[in-house]
Amino acid sequence: MPDEIARNEAAGEFTHLLQAGTVNGEVHFHAPHTARPGRPPRPVTEWDPFDLDVHRAIEAPPAEEALPELPPYLRRAHDDELDAELREPDRSRMVVLTGGSSTGKTRALYEAIIDHEVLRSWELHHPRTADELVGRLSSGQVEPRSVLWLNETQNFLTGPGGAEATAWLLTLLDGSIPGPVVVLGTLWPQYWSDLVDTTNENPHARSLLLHSVRRIRVAERFSDEDLEALRSTGSVDPRLSLAISSAGRARQVIQTLAGGPALVDRHEHPDTAEDRYAAAIVTAVIDAHHLGHHDLLPRTLLADAAPGYLDEQDRIDAPADWFERGIRCAAEESLHGITALIPRRRQAGTGAADGYELHDYIKQHGQAVRRAALAPDSLWQALLAHTAEPEDLERLTTSAYERLLYRYGQPLYRRYWSSAPPSAREQIVDLLAEHGRVDEAVALMPEVGRDLQQDDRLFRPNRHHGTVETMLGQGRDEDTASFLRGLIAARLASGWATRWLARVLIDLGRTGDAIEVLEQQLAHGGRENDAGTALSGGNVTPSGVLSTGRRPANGHPLAEQLADLLASDGRWEQALQLARDHADEGWTRGWLARQFAKAGKADQLRRLVAAGSFEAEWLLAELELARGRTAEALELMEDPVLFHVPPHGASRLVRLLVERDLLDQAIELSTTPHIFLDDEVLRKLVAAIAERRGAESAIAHVQRLLPADSRPAGFDAATAKALLADQLAGLGRWQEIRELLREGEAWARNWLPEHFARNGNLDLLRRLADTGNGAARYELIRLLLDRGNDREAMKILRSTTISGDTTAQKLARLLADRGKLAELRDRAARGDRHCSQQLVRLAQQAAFPDARRLLRHGLNTDGSTADGS
Repeated sequence: MPDEIARNEAAGEFTHLLQAGTVNGEVHFHAPHTARPGRPPRPVTEWDPFDLDVHRAIEAPPAEEALPELPPYLRRAHDDELDAELREPDRSRMVVLTGGSSTGKTRALYEAIIDHEVLRSWELHHPRTADELVGRLSSGQVEPRSVLWLNETQNFLTGPGGAEATAWLLTLLDGSIPGPVVVLGTLWPQYWSDLVDTTNENPHARSLLLHSVRRIRVAERFSDEDLEALRSTGSVDPRLSLAISSAGRARQVIQTLAGGPALVDRHEHPDTAEDRYAAAIVTAVIDAHHLGHHDLLPRTLLADAAPGYLDEQDRIDAPADWFERGIRCAAEESLHGITALIPRRRQAGTGAADGYELHDYIKQHGQAVRRAALAPDSLWQALLAHTAEPEDLERLTTSAYERLLYRYGQPLYRRYWSSAPPSAREQIVDLLAEHGRVDEAVALMPEVGRDLQQDDRLFRPNRHHGTVETMLGQGRDEDTASFLRGLIAARLASGWATRWLARVLIDLGRTGDAIEVLEQQLAHGGRENDAGTALSGGNVTPSGVLSTGRRPANGHPLAEQLADLLASDGRWEQALQLARDHADEGWTRGWLARQFAKAGKADQLRRLVAAGSFEAEWLLAELELARGRTAEALELMEDPVLFHVPPHGASRLVRLLVERDLLDQAIELSTTPHIFLDDEVLRKLVAAIAERRGAESAIAHVQRLLPADSRPAGFDAATAKALLADQLAGLGRWQEIRELLREGEAWARNWLPEHFARNGNLDLLRRLADTGNGAARYELIRLLLDRGNDREAMKILRSTTISGDTTAQKLARLLADRGKLAELRDRAARGDRHCSQQLVRLAQQAAFPDARRLLRHGLNTDGSTADGS
């Protein structure tokens, strides 16, 4: 599951404030064996609007005549856009309305369909889960001239079935499934942002939303024109009148119509004991949802969890029926017809509620104020005792480990393991390894491998890359080697894991073991990421390397790595034999060229050049430059064959040319097609041009690189724009910088804070940080720490939220490097996984007294080290 968290701003300390849960990927989702089937399709005129998730309206004082269930519809600008998009339903299309909670998205879709002279007669499908959506599309149940109703579209694009559902929607929209079919959906803006983010685990969702969906935005507030038009109508429904008068300057008429703000005020500012009991229960529900419990919350769970949210005054001599009074206030005593908690019943027949869920408006409001709150032990204990849904157990397991709450994470994952799908089991394997439980993770790998062998479509070859990088970043080479061996043995990864294992063993000084690992893998065919498929055999030479005369599937990276190792170990005969055995794979000549270059053997390189080796030619040019033989190097570079120089080779050549003050040649090579420059070399080149020829020349060169039709392949335009802004700033050309920043790309959000920090401008950094810029907050904290002003830095840290995954990662590393253990503990306990990782890294290095105990037992809910009791 994606583990990104919605970044909202909140400051100060909170008690019974309301907060919704995580956004990216963690949505309400039921496994196929527990989800209720959706209702059969029928025209929209035969659907109850409330069955399509249209909100009920607030209650108003009694009127002379009975009021309809829904108040008159209030048309706004988005309705015209929607009507225009649906005017001619001649092809399959998907329209998604985006807007905050209770802004009228679902009602707008309902009104658009029921008033449409064509679509109102089409069959409307209302699936409940991603699996049901896939089932209907794959079985042909969604026939031409149908409407597909996907309210809260995030439920269909995320979770275990999200990727497959997205693929089927793309298939429908590209015409591969007979149409026309009109797909209608709704999303909160933050869900849209998370789904189109490049880090989202379902990359097809980004493609779907950005390229195949018509997005229509629904305004959060009524405009002056909307309000005037509403007031000017002759007869206004009393519910609308009440909503208008209650909305005030915020003009959130639709939200007020749904009663949301009154609920928030009631539970944030409880006046009576019953209100305080209700606030404790509602806050427990919000925290439970945030931690990952998205199913209905049973009464028993809430009764066990809520005491931890009561103030001391309410815990002392509390009446025996305090919980009943609180749940009645939260779920039965409505304000304007709605309640903070909505009672639900899944079982057939009549009876008591099975559980409770949050009102949508309360859920959204809570995201801003309790996202980083500490959840008490009473909630974790209740979740552990009463959670049954597999998807909830998965999310709760992840949340517990992100907070280093091992006392809850361990039993949660064990309960989940038997019902978990293979992909989720792999995630648990990663969690255990990242938190120092490598032996346990490796013991579970064979079971995961057997699962994947039964269905190789579930296999993701790079699934464990991030975990290996995390462990290496923590300095855990031995653990990493054990983890990689486990992956190879369980066939969860083969080629890349073998190469990585060899590198780790070399770093540990075990070159012989690295050679043995590579030889063994090549002896089994050298297959790359081969879960579920028996590894092919081969004839093995006495040295243990493959000698079949054929190319193993993707085996050449292993052979090349092994040849390098054998050569560096002085075993040249075996290295050369291996190169001969794999001569048909194309890497042998390049490998020989690199060996000659390392040894400084220019004559042998020239022979390879004469034989047509491109790699030998650029390596020879590099060698000649390094030796100061500039004329010989430039003669080689005049040969157009150098256009074949590999990317990193180009970077090295440009660096050498800059160091030899051969700027013309460096500039020419930097603009050659089919190469790219790494960031460091590009910076050096631009700096050299600015120093020797002036900033205007540097600006001109960067601008030359920017157009898409002239930039080198693989060129990092973002880095170039940041460099361009640097040079413009040096000349005081801020108008041009503002034009660059207005493009809104990722680099632009970081450049200004970094510029202010480089120039030590605390005042401008503070002003920018006050606008909510997370990068500015990070740079401000870093700069204050650099200047020894720890007190102000920590005050800013504790009172603000650092948004953006990259910035949060940098902040965690900064806190670790500066030894801010208290802040690391506090943020880890509040769910900052980057701070948790840094805390584990420091513990692995025994950087604080109770490090060993933390690795074994984790943290308590308050951030202190647990003792295992």
